[in-house]
Amino acid sequence: MAKKNARKAVQHRLNIVKKDFLAASKKKQDRHKAKNLQNELKLQIMNLSLDGSTRMTEKDDDVEMSFEKNKNPGINFARDFDSSRPIRARDKKIVQRALKRKRKMGK
Repeated sequence: MAKKNARKAVQHRLNIVKKDFLAASKKKQDRHKAKNLQNELKLQIMNLSLDGSTRMTEKDDDVEMSFEKNKNPGINFARDFDSSRPIRARDKKIVQRALKRKRKMGK
């Protein structure tokens, strides 16, 4: 029974890692698509002219496309600890667990 429980626990952890990886790759693809659309739109606006006969050569600084970035993209663990000593993996794990707890409490 213990062996079966251990296998289940390992499978559960692997599923969590797999889900996180898939979510991260989907976010990356979405950002890539948004960036491509932004660049295409900028090119169209640059090529646009009022009378249709002449092509604009200078860039328009008035048009600004901005996509909102993640508020918390990650944690710089070096800021949380004294910079005179190297960061231990234990410290990093403790901070990660605390952040995970904080996220769960927020939901």
